[in-house]
Amino acid sequence: MTEDVGSECSETAGDAEVPDLPLSAVLAAMLAEQGGAPIAASPSLEHALAELCESTRRALPGLIVDPGGIFAAVARVVASSPDPVAALAEVRAADLVLASACAGGDPAALALFRERFGRDLEVTLQRTVADPASRDDLLQQIWEKLFVAAPGARPRILDYSGRGELRGWLRSTAVRSGLNHVSRGQRERPVEDALFAALPDDHLDPEMAHLKALYRVELKEAFGEAVRALTAQERNLLRYAAIEGLSIDAVAALHGVHRATAARWIQSARGRLVAEVRSRLASRLRVSRGEVDSILRLVQSGMSVSLERHLAPTTEPARG
Repeated sequence: MTEDVGSECSETAGDAEVPDLPLSAVLAAMLAEQGGAPIAASPSLEHALAELCESTRRALPGLIVDPGGIFAAVARVVASSPDPVAALAEVRAADLVLASACAGGDPAALALFRERFGRDLEVTLQRTVADPASRDDLLQQIWEKLFVAAPGARPRILDYSGRGELRGWLRSTAVRSGLNHVSRGQRERPVEDALFAALPDDHLDPEMAHLKALYRVELKEAFGEAVRALTAQERNLLRYAAIEGLSIDAVAALHGVHRATAARWIQSARGRLVAEVRSRLASRLRVSRGEVDSILRLVQSGMSVSLERHLAPTTEPARG
């Protein structure tokens, strides 16, 4: 077996090696999966495909890139063309491969993506969103939409067609998100209000229900101040879990970390929120420490229920 992309790639079946396949055959198979037209093999095509594989590998340092993955990514966008081979020469294969790997949750790809494009997105948002906290929240939301799919949908990053630079496509995405954010203005529900509303009432005993009714205004104000005191990442971790219902595995994939790390981050954000609420209630209310602790249990128990509702263990394998 050879590691050289050359004009062929190796496959195995069990323990037995099978003959190497020409790169054109691998591409043809990927196009067929997408309903594309057949292609005619030729020495010139083999050479062009070998160069494409090599240039893609060079453009994506640190990623494991093989011909099958490259051609699967490009076939997704060129299969509908009457002449897929001609269309292949017009797309940016390396950007498509990186986008596909990120959509699949590859930690190395996600890390490379953030390293390569993260600063660009930040700078682009600065042009449309003035408030730093809102900008940080919006940036996290963009990452989420790009890489985490809602049930029955696919990650937004797969909308990238490869017809232009991925960097330019991302800048356009950030501009649209920023303008939409500004146009929504005050109609957009603040994350602190959404998190407060996510605290369930059905688990409260009569004493807790009484305390919540008695101190609702003070509790809501302290809660809002506490949420705004969190970092953008902490706010969004709680939003992912308590409001949007993302699983630990989805949050881990979004940030390119192990699920245990994501779970620890979420619980840490919850603990910081409770501590911030405690501090603000103690300074706002002229009540005993015991009453403050009783009121605080509304947040502790409510947030626990809200998180646990969404963070039950999944049957998916943990990411390394």
